[in-house]
Amino acid sequence: MAGKGLGTPATRAAIIEGLIIEKYLVRDGKDLHPTAKAFQLLTLLRGLGVDGALAHPKLDRRLGDRAASQQMERVQAARREAPSCARSRRHDRESQVEARQELSSRTRCQATTRH
Repeated sequence: MAGKGLGTPATRAAIIEGLIIEKYLVRDGKDLHPTAKAFQLLTLLRGLGVDGALAHPKLDRRLGDRAASQQMERVQAARREAPSCARSRRHDRESQVEARQELSSRTRCQATTRH
């Protein structure tokens, strides 16, 4: 099945477990059986005219490729933003240190003027 674009065994197992959790399938020993909820969904999809397109193996591959591409774009964007983010954080830390030093000097001045 993986050669036909239907994912790895772990991916298929996770999908099947999700269908069981959502009550679209029930387990009967080693067999899986669709529930009434699954048949209702199939009827709805047929009525909308999308049932064949959603079941096509190429759709699964295209969705996987698209997800991988989007993930790669997010990683590349994060890599581009990392240097400016680091500079910003360094500036924030420097500002915090300056603010603490200023506050510390004020409290020292106030303590000496009170005596």
